[in-house]
Amino acid sequence: MKIQRKHLRDWDHERDIFEDLDSDARYRRIYIGFAWPYLNKPGFACVMAEDDRQDFSLPYRPRHLRILAEHETPDIENLSRHLHKFKEDFCQRHVIGNDKNPLCRIMEQYQERHARLYIRRPYREELEMTVFVQLIQKHTRTAKTLHFLEGSSLSGCLTNLQTEDLENRQLEQYPPLCALGLCLSEMEFNREAERNNSWSKFAKTLPKCLVSL
Repeated sequence: MKIQRKHLRDWDHERDIFEDLDSDARYRRIYIGFAWPYLNKPGFACVMAEDDRQDFSLPYRPRHLRILAEHETPDIENLSRHLHKFKEDFCQRHVIGNDKNPLCRIMEQYQERHARLYIRRPYREELEMTVFVQLIQKHTRTAKTLHFLEGSSLSGCLTNLQTEDLENRQLEQYPPLCALGLCLSEMEFNREAERNNSWSKFAKTLPKCLVSL
């Protein structure tokens, strides 16, 4: 998959989109979320995209969300390499994760010998487990608007998810669900980024001969 960022502009408006050069699919937003390893559970990274087109066949005309890539590893250096690759492949300037985790120092030591990775804290820093479950249900219960790769680890995690087991647990204890939750949270709550990727008016510069009129 080869993603290209494109800047669209007409006489009054402009915006950016992401286009898959292999399939011609267009996406309005793309996020890379990752979670650190937790005890014996490997770390996880995933890439989520939001369709540019709305689905007019469903109530409220939602846009579908799609997992474009994912990676699971217990090794911090391997995780860092794949995050860099995702960032380049999907035309992103940063990844979303917890930059206060103690394991972040290990990744920083690796990056001292390689290109640095900008980790941005999530728009909603405290993503409670109950909020995550509600977001998943919103996109999978009535109308399925969240789509996974074939053989995805994420879909398997959700299939085996028992809500009763999640009581009094932190989302970071489940790295695949945490990475998915960070992307979902950005899609749902980061309205500033949503506005930036919608058609917006741009100022036109008056010809010099009219400036003094």
